[in-house]
This record gives sequence, C-alpha cells and structure tokens, in this order.
Amino acid sequence: MRTTTAALWLGVAACAHAPPDAARTDDCFDASGVLGWDDAGPNSVLLRVRGRREFVADLQGPQCSDVAWATAIGVTSSTGSPWVCVGEGVGLGQIQFRDGPLGSGGRLITCRVDAIRPGP
Repeated sequence: MRTTTAALWLGVAACAHAPPDAARTDDCFDASGVLGWDDAGPNSVLLRVRGRREFVADLQGPQCSDVAWATAIGVTSSTGSPWVCVGEGVGLGQIQFRDGPLGSGGRLITCRVDAIRPGP
C-alpha cells in the first residue's frame, strides 16, 4: 500500500462543507481523508480512506492507463464539496499523480475521475 505523503497537497478544506446525508455516508468519502492507494489496473486506482474503507476510482486522461510509477497522489473534488460519492457520474473530481516531492521537477499527471465505486 502506498500512502499519501503530503496532506497539504490534497488541497481540499473539509470543514467548508457538511457531510452528505447520513444515509449516504457509507457511499461517500472526504477527499482529504485519502490515506493510501494502489494501482488497480488500467485506468483505475484503489483509494483507502478514513474508516478503513476502500473505493475504486476509474480514471480518464492520456497518461492514466498506468500510474504504478507514482509515489504520491492528490485528490480533489469538482462538485463544490470535498465529498466524493459513489454514482455521482462523470467529472466528479481529479487525481494528480507524481513522483518525488512537490517542486522537485518530477513527473506529474492529472487524471479525471469518471466513476467511483465501492472497493473489493
């Protein structure tokens, strides 16, 4: 398992928005609560979030088919809320993958998140 190495890089203010309805919280996670990740195959990444939960994010982008090289990720939501929920549809956020510390000049790619589903 890989862990996110820079909490500030996540760039989402969790306190700015209330969590989703209680009925949906099992299907949602706060983007700033991603604790680790693994490559889940072509165009997919397994996210480990607070509460010992896992979600699979389906990715789109020209360099998103293989992200095993990355050493850190940053997750952001595009919904106006830091909460990312299963079934919200295309354009619900993005994940940036990088190798090396911020500002080191290493490789950095951005992938659009097209779907989120519960993990295995």
